[in-house]
Amino acid sequence: MILLLALAGAAAHAVDPQKSDDVIAKVGDQTITLSQIDTIINSSSFVGMDIPQVGTPERERARLVTLDKMISANLLYLDAKKAKMDNEPGFQAEADRFAKGILAGLYRSKALVGEIEVSEAEVQDFIKKNFKDDVEITDDLKLAAEAMIRKDRHKVRTSDMRQRLRTGTTVTVKQEKLAPEDDAGRKDDQVIATIGRQPVTWGEAKDVLTTADAAKTLAERLDLLDHFLDEQLMTQKAMQLGLNKDEVFLERMAEFKKARLVNMRRGQLIAGLEPDQQTLQAFYEANKQRIIHPESREIQMVVLKTEKEAKKVLARIKAGKLTIHEAAAQYSIDPNVKKTLGVIGWVAKGTGFPALDKLAFSAEKDVIAGPVHTEAGWHLVMVHDIRDALYVNFQESNTQELTKRMYFHDKLNNYVSNLRLESFPVEVYGEVLKEKTGVKQPEAAPTAPNAEKG
Repeated sequence: MILLLALAGAAAHAVDPQKSDDVIAKVGDQTITLSQIDTIINSSSFVGMDIPQVGTPERERARLVTLDKMISANLLYLDAKKAKMDNEPGFQAEADRFAKGILAGLYRSKALVGEIEVSEAEVQDFIKKNFKDDVEITDDLKLAAEAMIRKDRHKVRTSDMRQRLRTGTTVTVKQEKLAPEDDAGRKDDQVIATIGRQPVTWGEAKDVLTTADAAKTLAERLDLLDHFLDEQLMTQKAMQLGLNKDEVFLERMAEFKKARLVNMRRGQLIAGLEPDQQTLQAFYEANKQRIIHPESREIQMVVLKTEKEAKKVLARIKAGKLTIHEAAAQYSIDPNVKKTLGVIGWVAKGTGFPALDKLAFSAEKDVIAGPVHTEAGWHLVMVHDIRDALYVNFQESNTQELTKRMYFHDKLNNYVSNLRLESFPVEVYGEVLKEKTGVKQPEAAPTAPNAEKG
């Protein structure tokens, strides 16, 4: 979910393909640029993904996967707009709250705090006053000193921020209207404060004052209300300064609206796709190979040329004259044995040579087994650890949860693919993509966000 919102937000602004050589795709009137894709990849660590290095095949694969997902997000966004979800009162209220928060933040940073400049001379003077004379003045030390100076100045500028903010504006609070014990009977149109001549009602502030972790006492509530009134006043003053036309504000609003509409449309679709138990079980039976995690075993093996050699080495291991590590190092014909000492790692059931698979998944843990013959030679196998198969019983709740996630994934994938084919044109600029990434235009249809196992 987080990744989907990031993908939607990254492409919030339309870009003119004629004015940018970075545009590699267009979905309806929405454009996707390579820089947007790289921004997503470079910030992917916040959702637990590794960031592939620039110029590697892994990076190019990540770009194609991200492009595919961005196409999907844009299709869902356009679908939400077509369904007029941006006209829904709930969405407009959320957008209004978000806009006020952004405007207040911009006013705080631009008008109340402002730019905090630090000169080289000030940095040198700070180091001279706060460090020993023989300290080595490195770039890192100067950056640290500059950060400390900025922090101190920021603290000074914010210490009297409320006083400066409210200068010239009368702010009043009706304490008698705010007792927590009276919340149940308080009407939304009850005026609880004023900013100048503008009334502030209980309905406007109650979400802030009555959340689960909100203050319980009147004194704590009054403190919360003061912060809320400051935010309202900063929003008003931001509008007066025209910060609602600031580029940062417009970008943040576009990102929010797009990401929120994608999320709303996805949630709406999922709500309409809820399967009954019979449908879900039928999906499970038809997709067991995708859903079930087969048993896996951590395996080490010795590969020998002949059955005779294999039996001889087996006997020495069983007699305690050789360890499996020594046997692999001295006798195995595996070309990688010097690096691995025969350690294969985790192997899933059903993925190897049939005879070898049968031996490995019937062997006891920490007991040498074999030999068995394959195209590679005669194998001796030892199992070091075992992971049981998962999601093999449909009646278990975790199996049903995974099955439902995959069911929704497939249904959403089909829906988004149909949007691409029937509702909104999708163009991928193959030549630009090849020039920028060195890879050909992907042929696969866009997919909805992955439903991961586990």
